[in-house]
Amino acid sequence: MKHSRFPANLSILIIFGTLLWSNLCMAQTCVQFTDNYGSSSSLNNYSYYDGDWNPSSAVALNYGVGINEFDENPVSTTDYSYLTVNSAEFPTTLSNYTVEGDFKLDTAGQGVFGLIFLSTPSSDYGYIFQWNGLNNRWEIEKQYAPGTYYYVATNTTPSYSLGTWVHLKVTVSGGVMNAFETPETGPGTGLGTTIQIFTNVTDPGTTPPYTSGAAGIRSYNVVAGNTLHIANFTAYTCQMTTTPTSTPTSSPTATPVSLSPSATPTLTPTPTATSVPCGYPGNTCTPTATPSSADIFYVSQNLFTPSSPVSILVEYNQYSGPYDLCIYNTAGEHIRTLASQQLSAPVDQWYVWDGKNKRGDPCASGVYIIYLTEPFSVKVKRVVLLKNK
Repeated sequence: MKHSRFPANLSILIIFGTLLWSNLCMAQTCVQFTDNYGSSSSLNNYSYYDGDWNPSSAVALNYGVGINEFDENPVSTTDYSYLTVNSAEFPTTLSNYTVEGDFKLDTAGQGVFGLIFLSTPSSDYGYIFQWNGLNNRWEIEKQYAPGTYYYVATNTTPSYSLGTWVHLKVTVSGGVMNAFETPETGPGTGLGTTIQIFTNVTDPGTTPPYTSGAAGIRSYNVVAGNTLHIANFTAYTCQMTTTPTSTPTSSPTATPVSLSPSATPTLTPTPTATSVPCGYPGNTCTPTATPSSADIFYVSQNLFTPSSPVSILVEYNQYSGPYDLCIYNTAGEHIRTLASQQLSAPVDQWYVWDGKNKRGDPCASGVYIIYLTEPFSVKVKRVVLLKNK
């Protein structure tokens, strides 16, 4: 089944956006992890395992962070690895969610790469939606004991070409799995159509199906001198968890606000003295007009008190669609909505959060998560609220 990802999915998102995305800030079970690999701190978001699910490390498995990429680059060995998102970032108790990411395996040799879901590393098991270049096919593999697995589903078309980017996506809901791939010209830049590789697949039950577990990334047979590139990895429960099985016969026209070909987020400025935006205390430069393709999500301070609230800057003018700015606690409970609307014009706005919830009551000291939902992306910032002395 084929679906146009650019721009037809923009129309699909707008059709379903009001119903599905407007509930993002009201759904108390919303959980989202997104890693755009903006710094080496991304290495701390994962637990690392070798090919036998033994605990390992990023250094031992030759992982590093490049420019908005997560790269596995073995120099003298052939790598086999599993990475799962730490439970503090994306809980392992979740059953229904979506995992997505961009991949490119360079041309030095065939290998395997894909998305892990519903996995429990301590028991050596999980599902994997993957391209297996050694078998020349797409697979949903189920591992259920050390070195023991079977294939829930396989598909030989379309073939993946080494040295090219591809976007992978898998959804699981009630034990039903759907998986998709989209050829790309670069990370986050679609080329052609999205193809549904597996439709409504269920585990045949050779062993009991898995009902919850971690999300992550799998690699296999990445040979010395080759590189596996990964970008824009995300796992979430708070977005649309299934892809429509047919393209609507009619849809509203959706015109991007600017001519940007991709909705890939740009690097978020680090709040330092040199990155304070124009017009904000500490930077006396003259504010200029929002650039032709703006995508800025800036938080004035990571630690704040009710008497010195946190300020949040959003500049965005790439696409029309759903836009929300929400606060959650680390338990996934909705604390407050700062903005919620359908974008039809560029945003250039400061918001302030004073540490109070939606009822106006002071929140407890602790870590809080700021979710920014834009068309095609969700961004996350963490701040720490401290009580006034």
